[in-house]
Order: sequence, then C-alpha cells, then structure tokens
Amino acid sequence: MRVRALGPIRVSISDFDIELGSPLQRSLFAVLAMNADRVVSKQYLIEALWGLTTPPTVESSIYTYVARLRQLLEPQRPRRAPSRFLMLSSSGYRLALEPCKVDALAFIRAVCQARARMDAGDLRGALEWYDGAMDLWQGPTPLADAVGPYVEAERARLVEIHFTAVEDRLGLLIGLGRPAEAIGELAALAVKYPLRERIRLLLMIAHHRTGRSAEALAEFRDLRQRLVGELGLEPGEELQRYHMQILQGELGPLPASVVPALR
Repeated sequence: MRVRALGPIRVSISDFDIELGSPLQRSLFAVLAMNADRVVSKQYLIEALWGLTTPPTVESSIYTYVARLRQLLEPQRPRRAPSRFLMLSSSGYRLALEPCKVDALAFIRAVCQARARMDAGDLRGALEWYDGAMDLWQGPTPLADAVGPYVEAERARLVEIHFTAVEDRLGLLIGLGRPAEAIGELAALAVKYPLRERIRLLLMIAHHRTGRSAEALAEFRDLRQRLVGELGLEPGEELQRYHMQILQGELGPLPASVVPALR
C-alpha cells in the first residue's frame, strides 16, 4: 500500500488505485494515514472529523466508515477474517502501514533530515534532502479532498513546512555559492508573496552576488514602499543592514537567516 496525501488523498495497493468513498470516509482514512502505524482512538477520530459538534449517530458512523474502508482495501477478505491493513484494538484503530509509504510523512521526514544536516554544517547533504522533499511535494493543496478540523490544521501545517523548506533550500543554494540558480524561483515567489521579508532578502542577496546590485536595490525599494504603504512598517533589521552593505559596495558575510546553521 502507498498513500498520497500531498494533493488529493489517493491510495494504491499493488499499483491499483482504490476509491475511498465519501468525503468523511476519505477523511477518516486521511487521519489514520497521517498517523500511520499508530493507534488512533475512536474519540480522536470523532474530534478530528467533526470537532466539538458531533451528530448523535457519530459512533455508528465511525464503525460504518471503518467497515467500508476495510471492504474497499481488501475486497476478497472473508467477512470475519482479520484485516491486513486496518486493525482494531481495545484503544482504537491503526493503519498497518510504514510511515515512509505515506508521501506527506516521507516529506516531513526529508525536511527534518535536511535541517539536521544543516545544523551539523553539512550543507550539500542538507540540499540533497531538501531536493528529495521538493520532489515529493505535489501541491498546491495537501489533503485536498478531505474535510474536518484535523485536516484543516494538518493542511496548514504542511503548507507552512513546505514554504519554510523552500526558503531554506534557496538559502542553501546561495550559501553554497550558487545564487544564480535561486533567482528565478525567488523572483516568482516575490511576486506571489510581496511582503514576505525573507524571500525579498534572499532575492536581494542573489542579485547582489551575481553582479546585479541595481536589481537588489530595486527589490528593497519596492518592499519598503509596500510595507510602509500597507502596514505602516519599515523593513526588518537584516534587510536594512544588507541594503546598506549593497550601497557601500560590500559583499560581507551572509545574513544569519539565509543559512541559519552558519550563524
């Protein structure tokens, strides 16, 4: 079994895709998949799907969804035979699946490995793990066709992990002396997220370190105009310090937020 959650929820067994049924049934499977190989209590599932407002038939609904999922995952299983995949215990339900077989969990692991390599000063190793994480990301919306409070929170968490990982990876390219490779993606992100200061700082640095100081200064001016005009704020200290570096014609050390491990 393999589960894709970095996009619409999809499950395949021996390369055959399985239809997971209704939105709530699919969402219950998503909760179990995101907690692969761990027991999830019935109460946790109820709160994950309905929050604090639960229908009177909620416990029977959970039982029905689990029974239907078992049938979908193992259509040839005899009625009273134990399931290979969706296990029942006294404390709840468990999807018997290695976490690495769920793309969202593999993505989180790859990001964690990248950060560990970065903290250890292994920038090339960190970049390899980040590249692997980016290969897994289907985007733009993880858990796209699932619903419920748990899914909403997990979706937001995955999106933020991804965005920070994108920033870290681009910072690593600059830290490894490859700023030209980062400019295209940074420029697109600056258009999409014009007030995200770290993106603008990375783009300024990439421009400056490829001999395009005028473009770097233009980025600072545009960001400052937007921040002052829309939020009444000045750019952060790192941006202002790097702006002064450019004006003085200096390269100097990289700002701390570019590659945090190099602080």
